[in-house]
Amino acid sequence: MRLSRLEMLGFKSFMGKTVLNFESGITAVLGPNGCGKSNIVDAIRWVLGEQSAKLLRGVKMENVIFDGTKRRPPMGFAEVTLTFTGASERLPVEWDEISIKRRVTRAGGSEYFLNNQPYRLHEIKDLLAGTGLGNHVYSIIELGMVKDILSEAGDKRRLLFEEASGIMRYKLRRKESLAKLGATEGDLTRLDDILDELGKSVRSLKYQVGRARSYQRLQDELKAAERQHAAEQLHAQWQRQRALRRDLESAGDAGRAQEGKLAALEASLSAAQAELLAQEEEYKRRRDALELATDAYRKREEELAVLDERVRAEERQAAQMEQEARMAAEAITRLEADRETLETERTELEAIAQRLETELAEADAAHAALDAQFAERRSLLTREKQLQLDFARSRAETGGEVERLRERLAHSARRREELAVERESLESQRQTLAAELEGLREAEAAAAAALLALQNRRDETRERRERAEAGRSEVDALLRNLELAGEKASARRELLERLRDEGAGYPEGTRRLLERHGGDGALHGALADLLDVDDADRLAVECALERLLGALVVDEGRGLDWLRHLQGEEGGRALLLERADGAAGAEAPAPAGLRPLLAAVRCDDALRPTLERLLGRHYLAADAGAARAALAGPGGEHLTVVTPDGFVFQRGLLSGGSTGAAEGRPLGRAAEIASLAEELEALEPQRRRLETARDEHASALSEARAALDALELELGAARARVAERETERARVETRLARAEEEAQTVADEDALQSRQAEAFRSALNEAETTFARLADDAPSEEIDLPALELEVGALERERDAARARLDEKRLERTAVRGRRENLRLREENLERSLAGQFSRRETGEAGAAASLEQVTALRTRGAELRGGLGSEREGLEARRADAEALMGGITSLREQQAQLQGEGRKLREAQRESEQAEHALELELNTLRVKMEDLQSRVLEELGVELDPAVDPAAAGGGEAGVPLIDGQTLGEAVAELKDKLARLGVVNLLALEEYEEKNERYEFLLAQKDDLVKAREQLLETIRTINTEAKQRFTESFKVIRENFIEIFLTLFDGGEADLSFTVDPDDPLEADIVVTAKPKEKNISSVQLLSSGEKTLTALSLLFAVYLSQPSPFCVFDEVDAPLDDANIARFTKLVGEFSSRTQFVVITHNKRTMEVAGHLYGVTMEESGVSKLVSVAFEDVPDEPEGGLGAQAAVAS
Repeated sequence: MRLSRLEMLGFKSFMGKTVLNFESGITAVLGPNGCGKSNIVDAIRWVLGEQSAKLLRGVKMENVIFDGTKRRPPMGFAEVTLTFTGASERLPVEWDEISIKRRVTRAGGSEYFLNNQPYRLHEIKDLLAGTGLGNHVYSIIELGMVKDILSEAGDKRRLLFEEASGIMRYKLRRKESLAKLGATEGDLTRLDDILDELGKSVRSLKYQVGRARSYQRLQDELKAAERQHAAEQLHAQWQRQRALRRDLESAGDAGRAQEGKLAALEASLSAAQAELLAQEEEYKRRRDALELATDAYRKREEELAVLDERVRAEERQAAQMEQEARMAAEAITRLEADRETLETERTELEAIAQRLETELAEADAAHAALDAQFAERRSLLTREKQLQLDFARSRAETGGEVERLRERLAHSARRREELAVERESLESQRQTLAAELEGLREAEAAAAAALLALQNRRDETRERRERAEAGRSEVDALLRNLELAGEKASARRELLERLRDEGAGYPEGTRRLLERHGGDGALHGALADLLDVDDADRLAVECALERLLGALVVDEGRGLDWLRHLQGEEGGRALLLERADGAAGAEAPAPAGLRPLLAAVRCDDALRPTLERLLGRHYLAADAGAARAALAGPGGEHLTVVTPDGFVFQRGLLSGGSTGAAEGRPLGRAAEIASLAEELEALEPQRRRLETARDEHASALSEARAALDALELELGAARARVAERETERARVETRLARAEEEAQTVADEDALQSRQAEAFRSALNEAETTFARLADDAPSEEIDLPALELEVGALERERDAARARLDEKRLERTAVRGRRENLRLREENLERSLAGQFSRRETGEAGAAASLEQVTALRTRGAELRGGLGSEREGLEARRADAEALMGGITSLREQQAQLQGEGRKLREAQRESEQAEHALELELNTLRVKMEDLQSRVLEELGVELDPAVDPAAAGGGEAGVPLIDGQTLGEAVAELKDKLARLGVVNLLALEEYEEKNERYEFLLAQKDDLVKAREQLLETIRTINTEAKQRFTESFKVIRENFIEIFLTLFDGGEADLSFTVDPDDPLEADIVVTAKPKEKNISSVQLLSSGEKTLTALSLLFAVYLSQPSPFCVFDEVDAPLDDANIARFTKLVGEFSSRTQFVVITHNKRTMEVAGHLYGVTMEESGVSKLVSVAFEDVPDEPEGGLGAQAAVAS
């Protein structure tokens, strides 16, 4: 894979379309300063995805667009295209040539294209990952980046190693996982807070739920008891209704006989209708069958058309798969030829490598011999020179040492004086800081106390809020219960008023008189509506008066005309009670054991005489035994005795049985309506009081919430103050510790100065003695130093030549190793391509065979379908003829049905006449029907169930499940007991059940969410550990290879010395560890690469870059004036190294150096003839200044 072309349009100073074609080897770009050479580097960096305008030497991304000149307008967009050939060798794509294009507009739009197809930036980066290509890796090297590679920070250096080892995507995945882990931890913290608050609410509701469930259980038992009681009453009424209907049937024999005739006729009509219906159904069935057969015929035609299309599609697919197999076979032939070529190349490289190893060993031996001889003679020369120099230096050094020691003694005395002053200042500072620290600790304690007080207030406010919520819930429950009671009373009153207005329980004639004369002063109303009795005596009074309760009380002499009018219009019968005049008489003494029934009745005084006439001799006995005893006594034949359970006793006469529902009986209905109105009126003040209490609780709740919000804000501020106090205290403690350390340092330095002064005095005495003794010493002059120097110079030149030959062989060996590695990669890619083509050929052949088999099967199916279509067409015609014949029979049956319907109308007219005779009996059934309907309506309204009057509760099981009865207890007593239990239970929050279920469900859901988050956190931690392990392994393996390459290349460039790469900070986590570069050129002992010269730094950085190339070769590399700091000797080394690597890596070099230009195979010149507009021009050799022999031997590129 190599770079083949760069196209620019509207990018920075390149306004017009500019094309640079790149060949293998080295391409140099030259031109004067400011002409736009570096814009070519920016274009390459930009198209590869650079997002920082600053790194592109701009302020915003719009700055890359040509901004215009005085003569040319600005452009609206910038576009750069980078083209590579041989892409399938390094990238997971099928194309041999790919073009990466980026376009940006002034409107802010930015687009990326791959082979003119839109792509996203991350897709481009994923495609290039691990290839050495990118906007921040070693494929683009500027002079500033060379410095960054050796900087102390080491971020750019680590980025270089990460790209070379291919762990960038691991770090990205780890970063994403860490971000998800942080978000998960935050979610867990918030969820714990929510669970804490919700748990308190759930525990509070749990107690209320128990009481609510007890209330619901009692309520269900009460409803069951009331339902069973009502069922028994309804069944008794139903039995009475059945008896009345039997009487009605025996009175209507003539009508039923007529019904029999009508039934026979209707049976004939039904038979005719059934036959007609059967014929119509048969016609419909046949018509539907005809439609289905037609649809099936059409579907078969459609299926046949689909089969024909599928045959054509499968034939096309088979041809396509055969073509695919042929193309794969051709590709296999080409690839196998390429494999033979690679085998030949491998054999040649192996021979070259063996030859180089032999030559390298010979060169190394020759160099070692010359180096030993040179070292021996130079050692002798150095020793003789050193003797003479040592004598002169010793005298000079000794004299200088004497002066230095005297100065040091004086300096030590001055320094001790300064230290004394500094010690006093530090002591004062320490005392000040200690006092300040004490004050800060007190302030911190006060802030912590204030925070604790605020937290206590917050907890109290939360409790107040919870109390307010509980109070509001209780009041809401009371309000709901009150509203239910009001609704129940209101519904009861409306029912009673409706029954009163409709005249329920009264005969038809009575209802008509009430409607017609209700406003007449002579009609005072029904007797039942004018009386009021206690519940205990109600049944006794009803049974005593019976039919008289429905009588209308009228003034004397007024009712006869009303009855005659009622008779004339056949409006039914009515019972009238003329009101007696006069005052009420004195009550006669009651027989023993009895009390007057009249005393149990309350009414107007005007009605009392009439009531005395009716009930004057009626008495109330405690039970049946007392009643019979009174009748057996004297005067018993004139008495009527009633018991509380509704039995009426007269001598020789007994009456009793069951009665209807209370609301169906008119006695006391008016009084109950008035009582319910008073009850509803009494409920209104209670409702207002409860609403006021609810508003008070809501206000308290709102205040508590507002106070809680304010306290949360105060708590935040208090926490911030505590943190601020802690930070300030820590800062002062640090300053105090630093002052104490400085004081100790001063004390230590003072002691050191004291010891040094003593040492200086002793050393001064010794140096003065040595200086006096050196005057008697002098070196000998027996060896000829000039001749020895000439001999050493000749040996050094011979050794350097041998060293150069050795270095050349080493570089050749390194280059051969790189070619062998590149050959291995090409062979691997070739084998993968061959495997893919074999698979492609097999897939194509198998697919073609499968498609042909499918074609055969489809054609067979088509032939079968065509054979069946003819028989289906004949069947359709036969079905259509049967349907038309059946339609004729249906027409004749419809005419017969019309004749029978005419006879039926005549019989129904005769039946209607006989029904009028039965109307009288039906009127008698109406009262009982109304009672049953009222009872069923009340049960449906209050209990929500529909009762079947035909079911006998006693015969069905003797009691409904859920209604436990004590021995001897009636259902009425059980109902009363359950009502009493509900009353004792008090106010119950019925919404607590729903609220508890809702909050508990949410609580359980949140607990499950928390478990999921904990599992997700563990999974993220495991993912991070896996990523760290894999990335560490890849990074470590790549680092070892780069380190070995770096050492070898450095030693070659610097002709010896020391070099190494190592980890610092955390060797167990190289992904975050700093990478330290150790570089010591020959005969230099330095502790840091920062002490190297500018040229030495550049060569060291280049050594590192080329070491990376050997581990992960990049298709091309751009050098932007990196050779500027190098002198001629280092330029020679640099160009030689670049030349060695140019056989497998393209180099684009932006340079001013002539020696660098000499090694380039291709030259581009950039000029700016028009201010602000760059263009490529031809470089004529005669325009280049004279150079040493072998100058610019490259070709000049010409571009317009």
